[in-house]
Amino acid sequence: MTEKIFYLDPERYKDRGEVLEIKKKDLLGILLDRSIFYPEGGGQPSDRGIIKGENWEFSVLKVIEEKGNIWHFGELKGDLPKIGEQVFMELDVSLRKEYSQEHSAQHLFSAIIERDYKYETTGFQILPEHTKIEIPLSLDINLSYIKSAEEKTNFYIREGIPINIYWENENKRIVEIPNIDKNPCGGIHVKNTKEIGAFKVLRVYRKNSQFWRIEFTSGDRLIRRLEKREEEYEYIKQKLGDPNILSALDKLINKLSLLEKENKKLKEEILDYKAEEISKDSLETSLGKVVIKKLDLDINTLRILTLKILERITLSFLFNNSGELILGRRKEFHKEIWDKIINILESRNFKGGKGENLIQGRVDNIENIIEVLFQEFF
Repeated sequence: MTEKIFYLDPERYKDRGEVLEIKKKDLLGILLDRSIFYPEGGGQPSDRGIIKGENWEFSVLKVIEEKGNIWHFGELKGDLPKIGEQVFMELDVSLRKEYSQEHSAQHLFSAIIERDYKYETTGFQILPEHTKIEIPLSLDINLSYIKSAEEKTNFYIREGIPINIYWENENKRIVEIPNIDKNPCGGIHVKNTKEIGAFKVLRVYRKNSQFWRIEFTSGDRLIRRLEKREEEYEYIKQKLGDPNILSALDKLINKLSLLEKENKKLKEEILDYKAEEISKDSLETSLGKVVIKKLDLDINTLRILTLKILERITLSFLFNNSGELILGRRKEFHKEIWDKIINILESRNFKGGKGENLIQGRVDNIENIIEVLFQEFF
């Protein structure tokens, strides 16, 4: 069984150990006699860092506990570690600090929303950019309660309340924020609420009919997020050429709206012209004027164009290079012939939608179908 230094002395970020076992899965695994690396569990990710041997260095990417043994998985540079070899361990301190801040912030915030607003936390997970909790609630959540809880969380952070961690017995570890929260927990925490720094709710949304999800961040992550937002803010100001982003965005949105209207109008005019030109080249048949044409256009544009063509002729069959087709008829086109054309398409593995006067979809070997149509009807 591995000696768990991360519990005995959570602020020991460097230490030495002995290699007990090595195994290969997707990543190489190293088992030591002692470890400063916290294994993933209870919503908190595992620590990261490095383990160094005589002629090798190992990047610790994932740590898990198996039957009391702490396994370190990651990527090796150099020679394969030897059983019994003495090694040096070093933790990614900034990442450990982030996880500790997020976990302690979660305990504090969850305690407040349950104590003051009866919102119970049933799920918790620290993610790369934020932390999330889940609240079982079928009714609408009260956002003013969440805002109030956020303010109270920051108040208790500023108060600098000690966070006590102790074992009630060999299997039950307690994390206690006096007069606020007391819960069994195996995670790593800060020693005082002041070390959390600050707390901010990012999103509140319904996960499904039975659960709400709250996303938040704190401490160093919150500062980093703010710095990133400031960089983005400055970039947007430069691109807009206006320090007042909101008014500049309103102007830009209005301009885009006008351009979209103009573009739509121009597209309509182009399609009207194209429909007129295509209709001029229609075939005169005993069934009326017919258009059969391959065009390099997407299916939605083919549909609009078909409707415009049908204002001028009896039957339109447009298709593109992707095997998509639009077949349309005017109401006076023979129903019996229309049904026969549909049967031919269906016999060629047609897939798509069929309306009374319009068919849209995909079919195998369109060129062969056109030959059949000409032989049968035109």
